Amino acid sequence: VLRRAHIKNPEVATRLQAEGQKTVMMLMGHYGNWEWFSGSTSRFKDSRIYQIYRPLNNQAFDRLFFNLRTKFGSFGIKKQDTVRDVITLKKDKTRCVVIFIADQTPNQDSSILTGPERLARKLDLPVIFLDTKQVKRGYYTIDMKLVTETPKETPENWITEQYARLMEKCILRNPSGWLWTHKRWKHKRVES
Repeated sequence: VLRRAHIKNPEVATRLQAEGQKTVMMLMGHYGNWEWFSGSTSRFKDSRIYQIYRPLNNQAFDRLFFNLRTKFGSFGIKKQDTVRDVITLKKDKTRCVVIFIADQTPNQDSSILTGPERLARKLDLPVIFLDTKQVKRGYYTIDMKLVTETPKETPENWITEQYARLMEKCILRNPSGWLWTHKRWKHKRVES
């Protein structure tokens, strides 16, 4: 996994943690082989890696996918437990990285999940975007881009807007890397 999925600049996160921000939030999308980055703990040796996941209705498949996602030492946080668990991690001063795959259900009008921003602002967690690039077939790199160290000081929706613009650039650079079939358009805009 480390040979095929390389993070170019992990010091972006390790610097924040060394400066006292024990919990760091990272945002990425369903782009490239995202689970190679969100599921491996070997990149941040002194940190726990947590990934937010949505449990599947079928318990057998849910166990299977949970075991696959945590196979390399990361921990899963159920979507419905995210706020409580991240608050606990921050209170306990757990040195960790919490990864959100934040493009779960946007629609044609570009609606997007705002939960990561709300949580970052509430807990004042620094936010990093994981810009994924495919180097060649089966090989990826990530360039960490600091969105903000001080989310409480940003205007409302600013973090989400920055994430959307960065994700858009990533997709436009190589559209075939994005998981286009991931129920993107299941929600329709409510006409007023």
